[in-house]
Amino acid sequence: MKWCDRKLIVGPYMTLCLSEKEYRTAMRRIKAPEPLPPFVAPGKGATTHIMDTNNGVVAVIGIDIPKKCDPIEIYGLLLHEAVHVWQAFVKDIGEDNPSDEFEAYSIQALAQQLFKAYRAAK
Repeated sequence: MKWCDRKLIVGPYMTLCLSEKEYRTAMRRIKAPEPLPPFVAPGKGATTHIMDTNNGVVAVIGIDIPKKCDPIEIYGLLLHEAVHVWQAFVKDIGEDNPSDEFEAYSIQALAQQLFKAYRAAK
């Protein structure tokens, strides 16, 4: 007997890039068209790049961390970008009116994955 996976919904592929080099590597891997948009939009601390690929929606999140930065600010940026991933996801699945709890749990799960990716990279 084999137990089945419990996931009901699988969200987009997502990666966190802490440098221009990581960003370019990720974009090459998903075969993003050239010219690439900036790693992080001018004047912003982080940017989410959403791409439709043969494997579905992919989110490449770039974050530019200043040398002296409060970790709480970094987590705030990551949470902000998780919301953009969520927005792309619901658009992709055609969900026009997700419930408040579906939204909250989904953003929580996305943010936690970004927090873990950031922690692992540090």
